[in-house]
Amino acid sequence: MLSPTEIISLMRYIRMLADPLPTGMRPGELDFLVGKEIYQRYCTGCHGEQGNGQTILGRQLLPHPCDFTSSVETMSKDDQQLAQPIRRGIHRTAMAPWEGVLNKEDVRRVILFIRQSFAPGRSVPPETSR
Repeated sequence: MLSPTEIISLMRYIRMLADPLPTGMRPGELDFLVGKEIYQRYCTGCHGEQGNGQTILGRQLLPHPCDFTSSVETMSKDDQQLAQPIRRGIHRTAMAPWEGVLNKEDVRRVILFIRQSFAPGRSVPPETSR
C-alpha cells in the first residue's frame, strides 16, 4: 500500500513520462522553475521574495526566518543541512515541518532555487545540480 506522498510522487513521475520537457529545456531548468514555484507558494510569507526574511511577518517572528542571502545561512551549509529544517521544521520556531507536503525531490528543488537565487557568490548550473 502506498502512502499519500508516494502516490503523489508516482503521479508526478507518470505525468513526466507523458509530458516531456518543452523543447530546449533541460531537466535542471525545470527543477529550478518547480523549486521557484514551491518557494513562492510556501516560503515567501516568512522568507520573502528576496530570500532575506524581511517581510511583515518575518520581521515579527522570533527567531527571525533564515536569511538566504547571508553566506553564513547558505554557503556554510550543505544541502542536507538545509533540507532537514524544511522537512522536519525547527522546534520552538515558526518554521513548520513540510514533510508530507513536500517530497524529497521538491525539497531538493527548493534548495536548488534558494542557492541559485539568493546565496551570495553561489551559482550552481542547473544541469550539474542533480
